[in-house]
Order: sequence, then structure tokens, then C-alpha cells
Amino acid sequence: MKPILHIINNPDDTQAIEMIKIQWKDNAYGVAAVFAGEIPSVLPSMPDVRICVLREDALEKPGFEVIGYYDLLNLIFSVETITVW
Repeated sequence: MKPILHIINNPDDTQAIEMIKIQWKDNAYGVAAVFAGEIPSVLPSMPDVRICVLREDALEKPGFEVIGYYDLLNLIFSVETITVW
């Protein structure tokens, strides 16, 4: 099995955040969340989730892994499932 990827356009989408929290508790293979577009000012508490933002959208904010579009493509092809919110 491979990890699960969530691409989030709206950081205030509570349904997306709740689903990610459920999945990281139940998934032994990992969960990644990429914030595309608007970047949240405060990270939701998800300690075992890989949280990324696109380099082109990122300001210097602690707690995010900054990735480029090429990195995002590699991530997309390395996961089991993708959900776009």
C-alpha cells in the first residue's frame, strides 16, 4: 500500500480537515496534505500528516514543507489515492 494524498484549495474546509484527521489515525502508510492556492495562517493539528504548500504560493511560514510543481507531480504518482477538496 501507498500513502493517501489530499490536495486542499480552501484551508477552511472543515470536512477535508476532519477526513484527513480520521485517515491519519487509521492509515499505517501515511497521509499527505498539499495546500494549493490559499495557505492557512494556522495549521490544523495533524502531527503525523505530511503538510506541504506549493513553492510558488508559499510565504515563509513555519510548519510547512515547501514543494514545487515537479515535486507535486512526483507525489501524485507515488500515492495510492488522491482527493481534491
